[in-house]
Order: sequence, then C-alpha cells, then structure tokens
Amino acid sequence: MRDVIIDTNVFVLYLAGRINTNQIARYCRNAMYTEDDYNFLINLLGNFDRIITCPNVLTEIDNL
Repeated sequence: MRDVIIDTNVFVLYLAGRINTNQIARYCRNAMYTEDDYNFLINLLGNFDRIITCPNVLTEIDNL
C-alpha cells in the first residue's frame, strides 16, 4: 500500500478542484494555481492508494 501525505496549500487545491475546477483560481489561497495544476495533482495522486494528512494541516485548512 502506497500512501502520500500532502500539505495545506496542496490539499486546498485538491479540495477546491473537487468542488469546481473552474473556480480554482478564485480561492485566495489558490490564486497561483490553474486547472492544469489541479489535473497534474490528480494524476500524481492517482499513483497512491491513500491521501494522508495530519491534525495540524486540517487545523490550518479550517482556519482559512
């Protein structure tokens, strides 16, 4: 089993893309990312079985 841990900004990009890929750049934290970046992330994450985060990352996302 292959797992990957992702940090806050990448996880916010992942969540924003899951909601609506056309709105990625509208989120203040994602202004530097494009839909192509999201697609690259999805392809990269497809090589792993699970996405892992930690409580600190989830707390930071919640504070956004």
